[in-house]
Amino acid sequence: MSGRGVLALACVLAAVTSGCAAKLREIPTHSLSKRSPAVVERDIHQCEKAVTGHLKGPWLGGELEFAACMIARNYQTFVQVLDAPLEVRRASLKGKVTSARVLNDLVACEQFVSARVSVVEKIGRPLVTVAGLLFWPVGFGASTASPALAGQRRRDYIACMEPRGYTVSNWKSEPSAMPRQGEGP
Repeated sequence: MSGRGVLALACVLAAVTSGCAAKLREIPTHSLSKRSPAVVERDIHQCEKAVTGHLKGPWLGGELEFAACMIARNYQTFVQVLDAPLEVRRASLKGKVTSARVLNDLVACEQFVSARVSVVEKIGRPLVTVAGLLFWPVGFGASTASPALAGQRRRDYIACMEPRGYTVSNWKSEPSAMPRQGEGP
C-alpha cells in the first residue's frame, strides 16, 4: 500500500473509533418558554444523565435520547438525520408527552428516512468519501451534491414527524439565545 493509502486508512479508522469513546457532544437547544438560566441548566443536566447509551438502531442513539428528553420538556433541539442537520420541537406546547414517546417517534422517523436511501447511495457514498480523501476533485464533487441529498432527508423526516405532532426545520448555526452558566451575554 502506498503512503497515501496507509494515511487515508488510518484517518478513516481514527474517525470511526473516536465516535465510540467520545462523550455526548454539546447539542444546541432553545427553550420554547420563559425559563431562568438555572432551570435550563438543570434540564440539560438531567437529560444528560438520562442518556443510557443502550439504544439500538440509530447512528447517534445517545444524542437521540438527549433530544427526546429535551423535546418532552418543551425545548427545540438539534437532531442529525443521516446527513441532514435539523431542529425538532413539539408543535403544541400544551399537554405532557413522555420522553419515551418522543424517543420512539424520533427513532421511527429516522428508520423511515434510512429505509428510503437507495442501495446505490448506501454503497456509493462510502466509496466516494474514501476516494475523496485520496483525490480532492472527487471529494469536492461529493460535497457539492450533499446538500441535495440532505434536502431529500429533510423532506422525508418532515413527512414522518409532522403527523406525529412535531415541527421540523433546518438547523441554523446561530449562537444560543440562552448562554450557559459562566458565559457572557
